[in-house]
Amino acid sequence: MALIAYSLGRNIVAAASPADAIAVMDRHEAPGRWRIDDVLQLGADDLELQVDESSPETVAEAIARLGPVSGPGYLVRWDYPADPAD
Repeated sequence: MALIAYSLGRNIVAAASPADAIAVMDRHEAPGRWRIDDVLQLGADDLELQVDESSPETVAEAIARLGPVSGPGYLVRWDYPADPAD
């Protein structure tokens, strides 16, 4: 199953669907904090940005390195505490 990059606030999640992206965040923050309306799919330009200012790899490179999905997906960047209003 292909991974898609999603943002939830300032977090980046690689998952197969918005619901899976929320499931990933539920493992790292209080379950129920994020809703489907909070999930935004990253565009092609966003995939070419660095994961964060200290990372040498882009979002696309990080997702490629993660390999096949195991469970709902992967947390690529966690900006805790994240504000759902971002």
